[in-house]
Amino acid sequence: MNILPPKNISDDRAAEASLSTPDCFNKMGQEELITLLDNLKHQTQSLTSSPRKILLDHAIQVGQLFLSNLLEIDFHQHLYQQAKSHNEGLVRQLTVIFKMLDVSNPPNQSMDNVSDTGSDPSEAEISLDLQQHIDPQIKVFVSDTLNTPSTTLPFFQNCDEAIPQPHSTDMIELTHNNDHELPNLDVYFFSAFRVYRDGELIDRLSKSRAKQLLKYLILNRTKAIPREVLMDRFWPDHDQNSARNNLNVAVYCLRQALRSEQSNFAHILFKDGCYHINYNLVIKVDTEIFEQHVKAGERLEALCYTTEAIEEYKKAVALYQDEFLAEDLYDDWSLELREHYKFLYVKLLGKLSKFYYQQHALEECIAINRKIISVEVGDEHAHRRLMECFARLNQRHLALRQYHTATEALTKEFDLEPSQETVALYKQIKAQQICEKDEEEQYC
Repeated sequence: MNILPPKNISDDRAAEASLSTPDCFNKMGQEELITLLDNLKHQTQSLTSSPRKILLDHAIQVGQLFLSNLLEIDFHQHLYQQAKSHNEGLVRQLTVIFKMLDVSNPPNQSMDNVSDTGSDPSEAEISLDLQQHIDPQIKVFVSDTLNTPSTTLPFFQNCDEAIPQPHSTDMIELTHNNDHELPNLDVYFFSAFRVYRDGELIDRLSKSRAKQLLKYLILNRTKAIPREVLMDRFWPDHDQNSARNNLNVAVYCLRQALRSEQSNFAHILFKDGCYHINYNLVIKVDTEIFEQHVKAGERLEALCYTTEAIEEYKKAVALYQDEFLAEDLYDDWSLELREHYKFLYVKLLGKLSKFYYQQHALEECIAINRKIISVEVGDEHAHRRLMECFARLNQRHLALRQYHTATEALTKEFDLEPSQETVALYKQIKAQQICEKDEEEQYC
């Protein structure tokens, strides 16, 4: 939506055109409004004092207030829904208690029963019996009412205000089966970033900052990230107010995307000026499972359980579908992790290559080393291993071709010549090929 007049008209006519812009802000989303405010600020930087600049400055101020009000409305709407849901749970608890009061024995009836038995139970025994009778009833009526932990925070939280704590439920202690009630997230960082909530792909994550924010929060989910750190990382060129507004909108959009229709569980929390992933979330991340297999394989290898270690390495390699966050190759913050996982991947492939070569599984060894070269085109060891495999399979022409492939790659990518070891292997295979031809000619 373009609400600004063309730049080639005068300031006076621009002001007049701005005033005649139709009122359609009520249909504008938070992200669109943020983009509009940024565009307005960018235009004011190149303007001198004029009617247009005055109008733009005022539009920016009003727009910021409008955005804050939208976020405030979302915040209070969620608080209302949460309080309403919580109140329904309390009403059900009271209903259960009053039902129990209606059906419980009056004191005189209890005394009659006591006289028949000749025993005199203590007050503690009577209380325990009553508690054991009430607890199952409470669980039946209440277990489906409050399906989030008592520490669940509001779905939308204004960054500038303290987090309101939910009302106490100390009257009756509720038991929750967290394994069944808490949501699960399966996160994939290798290749394209994907998130599944309880097995269902979340397709509302666009290429916006909300998606980038989720990546960062998941990777750092063991700690709380200060708001200012996120502002500096994702909006370094914005002023403080603009960066904060962008962060608020990104968090709001992220919560909307993660939210399940069946639950108001808060995935993203804010406390003491910091954001973090809800610690109650059950999250499985492919990069972490990858490293678990690597460490398990290393432990088994150290104990000389080579076959079992290789199985762990193969599982890790299968998880590495592509580079870490392959869609964000130019983001500085992911570069270090990308190189870390690539190093581990190539290291595992090297271990598999050595194992297959020793086991004379030459076809498997060839496949592994081709994977290495696809990631590290200049890996001479992988090129030599391919040459050796082809030679052992009596495919010396392929071995010699691999040498030329390695030479071209080294020259093009690194402006280097092949090492003496690689050249020596080439000459050896070349000599074997010549000798083989001579033998064939003598036989003929």
